[in-house]
Amino acid sequence: SGSDDVGGLVGNNYFSSTVSNSYSTGTVSGNSKVGGLVGNNVSSTVSNSFYDSVTSGQSDNTGKGVPKTTEEMKTESISDWGWSTDIWERIGYNYPRLIDNPDPTLPVTLSSFTIQYLNESPVLCWTTQSETSNSGWNIYRGENEEALSNEETFQLNLSLGLIPGAGTTSEPTEYSFEDLFPICQGTTYFYWLESVDYSGETDIYGPISLTIPENEWQNPNSPEIPKPYGLHQNYPNPFNPNTEISFMMKESCIGELSIYNIKGEKVKTIFTNTSIPGNDLIIYNWNGKDESGKEVSSGVYYYKLMTTKGNYIRKMILIK
Repeated sequence: SGSDDVGGLVGNNYFSSTVSNSYSTGTVSGNSKVGGLVGNNVSSTVSNSFYDSVTSGQSDNTGKGVPKTTEEMKTESISDWGWSTDIWERIGYNYPRLIDNPDPTLPVTLSSFTIQYLNESPVLCWTTQSETSNSGWNIYRGENEEALSNEETFQLNLSLGLIPGAGTTSEPTEYSFEDLFPICQGTTYFYWLESVDYSGETDIYGPISLTIPENEWQNPNSPEIPKPYGLHQNYPNPFNPNTEISFMMKESCIGELSIYNIKGEKVKTIFTNTSIPGNDLIIYNWNGKDESGKEVSSGVYYYKLMTTKGNYIRKMILIK
């Protein structure tokens, strides 16, 4: 960043200078003569050099390097760039690096990290191209992109322990994890992977995100008037200390209604293994206390209705 002559690699490439076989990926900003790779190129040469147009926020390539998307920079052939494969290498889905780079290799080379919504649960899948002394994985979930740095996430595998890694291998390894913690329809969740090596050092990958689809009766954009079936929003919300939770099922079923905190821990079971009649409005009151009768603290809570006809979840806020 700066005022004038700002580039991701070189600010001012001045008279008969040469930049070749180089790239940059950082964010670049300035007032004038700004470029993703070279800010100001004056009667000089830039060859076989590139910059990430996505991460840099720049697109001007007038003699100042060639812009490429992050996807292109992480997948295109190095030899097609005019670079020597005796000097450069690409490991997995990553930017090129010098073969003789003195920096230690990352413990994990991640080639893919994806998420899908399957059977009413988020399912994470990731593949490593190689692993070095990888003891295992932790998985974190939050409700915004800054949640991890703001410590507003919770660890999904905390009660399960470390998800085992492959140790040291140069072969691809595939992993998957189903998020069974409470989720709220219409909410976007962000996920991070954390690799942990045998010495306890960690590296973070992500985030990726998933928006939980809403049931048709809950869709505010539906042209039809929503039916009252399903789990309703509690009232009042926010509340202190009492709130009413209501629902209506179209058909008779067996169900359970529970309260969870933001960490996904169950704090109260309202009812379990109970027969629920169809087409009847059912109302329960929660007094803000846990199973032991102790008042819970202020914060976000989830109430989840699990039935033989489907599962529902909503969010509520307790303010004291």
